[in-house]
Amino acid sequence: IYVVLWLLIIGGLGSGITKLPVSTQLDHWMMQEEKYASDPEHFGNPDQIGILIKTDGLFTYENLQTLRTLRSVLMDNVESIESIHSILSYRSPSSLKFNLNETTLIPQRIPKSREVLDALKNKLLSHPGVVGTIMSPDARETFLILKLKPYEGEQGHGIELKNIGRSIVEITESIQSPGFKALAAGVPIVGYEQSKYFEQESQRLAIGVGCIAIVLLILIFRSLTILWHIILLSLASLLCVLGLYGYIGIEVDATLFSVPLFLGVATNLSYAVHIYNRFHGLHDEQTSPQMAVQLTLDSLKKPIFYTMLTTVAALLTFNLIEIRAVKQVGNLSALIIISVYLQNRFVLPVLLCLYP
Repeated sequence: IYVVLWLLIIGGLGSGITKLPVSTQLDHWMMQEEKYASDPEHFGNPDQIGILIKTDGLFTYENLQTLRTLRSVLMDNVESIESIHSILSYRSPSSLKFNLNETTLIPQRIPKSREVLDALKNKLLSHPGVVGTIMSPDARETFLILKLKPYEGEQGHGIELKNIGRSIVEITESIQSPGFKALAAGVPIVGYEQSKYFEQESQRLAIGVGCIAIVLLILIFRSLTILWHIILLSLASLLCVLGLYGYIGIEVDATLFSVPLFLGVATNLSYAVHIYNRFHGLHDEQTSPQMAVQLTLDSLKKPIFYTMLTTVAALLTFNLIEIRAVKQVGNLSALIIISVYLQNRFVLPVLLCLYP
């Protein structure tokens, strides 16, 4: 009954990990009272994104058609885009003079004639404000300038920007050719790329640390039962806290996400080593597993509790530092340590009685 109840609790809390918000915003590393912690002049304007188009020659039928397709796909698939400014937006001087909004220098139907395309290129190169701003003098490179809609809400802006960056990167990567390259840049793009990098790096580190821990446990205990006990408790401790964070909606900084995880695993190993050593020293043919567990808890519950208490108190002092990312590490690590203690104090004894 206890094991089933424990599994239900782990499953219920662990399902919240899918809602865990992860952020890579640079202002998490600024002092909270710093006047430009979220100043666009220092950290970039999150409301605009630039897409650099690099070609062998922009004014060909294929490249202009691809440029128009990219613009249409972005407008149709990214709801947060308010407008896109590009060479496709420029109107002829006559349409500006007579307010003819439908007349653009590059028509809707891209011409295939080389002479017409050269004439369009010359008109754009002579258009005021084009060369050196949105198009290169050799007409090989150009920009798409994306303006995003104002964000409505007090929380979750970083998550929204990261999702926008993901969508734009996926679209630009899908519309590529040997003579047409699209490279996106901006605060949402940086946020997405940072998040992607840290997710991959965390997975790599977790696999490496996990393999090392498994090898050490096998060498120390030479028991597969103890091995799966420790792995199960480590996963349960992490799932409980991260799932709780996901349900509450507490944001986690991706740059230091691996530190609390590894600290929790290491703490779980240290608690488990003491408990298993004492348990196997007491458990023999004359002593039942239940009696050995009771004697083990009587002798270790206070030392392990005080160890947990001092570790948590030390981690909570991170809140004295006025840097949000450091505070997050301290609070998340403290909760994981508490979860690890509860797993070893109440769940591990049951497992030892059932599977000594």
